[in-house]
This record gives sequence, structure tokens and C-alpha cells, in this order.
Amino acid sequence: MEPFNYTFEVPTKDFKDTEEKELTVHPIIKDKKLVFVLTIPKYIYDKVFGTEKKYFNEYVEKSYFSPVLDKKVRFRNKLKSELFLDLVNRFDEVCRDAGQVQLVQDSKKNKVILVKFSQTSEKDIDKLNHADKGLRIDSYFQYFICYRRVVKDFVSGKNKNFYESLEQDTWGLQDQHKGYGFKRYYENLDDGFDVVKWTPEREAFFKHIQDSFVKLNSRLADFFGEITEKKVEQLISLHKKSNLLPVYKEQNKE
Repeated sequence: MEPFNYTFEVPTKDFKDTEEKELTVHPIIKDKKLVFVLTIPKYIYDKVFGTEKKYFNEYVEKSYFSPVLDKKVRFRNKLKSELFLDLVNRFDEVCRDAGQVQLVQDSKKNKVILVKFSQTSEKDIDKLNHADKGLRIDSYFQYFICYRRVVKDFVSGKNKNFYESLEQDTWGLQDQHKGYGFKRYYENLDDGFDVVKWTPEREAFFKHIQDSFVKLNSRLADFFGEITEKKVEQLISLHKKSNLLPVYKEQNKE
């Protein structure tokens, strides 16, 4: 088959907008099968390469007749597929990701502290016969420091928060000016964590709170760990001497 042109919607070279552009698709015969090949324009390829795992090593050569024939290869500037529609969809994804990379580059990141604390005290009921198992008391504390970016989505135009670790990513390129040199959190951290601006004083404060929780849990483990008859009597006696227990009055039995 002869090469043919197909009109794609691609980002403009400044990645500020999109435009329709004709690109040449080359049908070739490979392993006795028809394969469609499209060369990614250099400015788009350079924008995505090394930014995410899928653009470093990816299953870019797929067989729709046998998944065993899929080949994991280094991401190249040519897309190949046995189905033309799949080629179009994958190139569209590359274009969207390239535009998103530019938006990340243009965004500013701010150092923030994410904090989560919760506590519950509720009755614990046996699941089988609904027998009362007493009051269950749980406390949860967690904090960490990261970068937050407010980035517009290239497709919808809506703002979205991205969170990046302080740790550098070992995948792909280490171009920090691209905004991709750090590990990114893929969980929706806005659900469950409170976000506050980072300052050295606030970091020291939450570190102190964390250390206090660790010490408290250690003391509670020593206190309640391996409960025995002897230990219970010792603890009650100690608390009586310290006036930490209410006076126990045995109820009169009729």
C-alpha cells in the first residue's frame, strides 16, 4: 500500500492551542502482517519522552491476534499498530500528554504540608451473632511534606491539584525544569488530607507531634502489652497510689 495523509488534531508548537495538521501514515508489511506506522513530530516527541514511565519503556508494538506477541521496547518516535484506529487513538493520547507536560512546565509548585488526623470511639459488634465486643477506640495521625501544583487540564481546561514528592524520580529524564524530575502521587490526596503552607516552624511542629505520638504508642504498648493477672493487679495498685483511679465501691448484693 502507498503512504497516505491523515488529518490529526495536534498541539501548536507553542502548546497554547491545537490545530488540524496532515501527517503521513506508512502502511508496511511486517512479519507477513499489515502494520500502520506514524512518525511523531519531533516537538511533540521531545515534550513527552522521559516524563512518565509509559514514555520511557512501553508496549508500543501490540498484536491484536496474540498478546504473547506484544513487545516491550523503548519508546521511539514512531507509533506502530496493526489497527489504524488504534494508531489514531494512541497518537491523540501522546498529543494530549504533550500539552499537559507544557501546562505543568508553566505552572508553579509550592511546598506544602499534608496532615491527616482522625479518631473514633464506637461499639464493636460481632459480625456473626451481633454480640457486644465493647468500645473500640482508634486514633490516626499522619503528615508529610511535598510540592503542590495547580495545573489546568489540557483537555477540559479545569484546574487540578498535582502533588509531587520531595524525592527525585529515577524514571526517565531528570530535567527538573520540566517539572517532571520528582515522584508524583497518583492518589487523590485532596480527599482525606488537610493542606497547609509549609514553613520551617510548621514542619518542626508536626515533627514534634509525630514524635509525641510515637512515644505515646510505645508507652501504651508497654502498658497494655501481654496482659496477665499479675500485671493487672500491679497496674491497679500503682494507679491507686497515684490517685488516678476513682474509688471503687462494690455493689451490695441482695
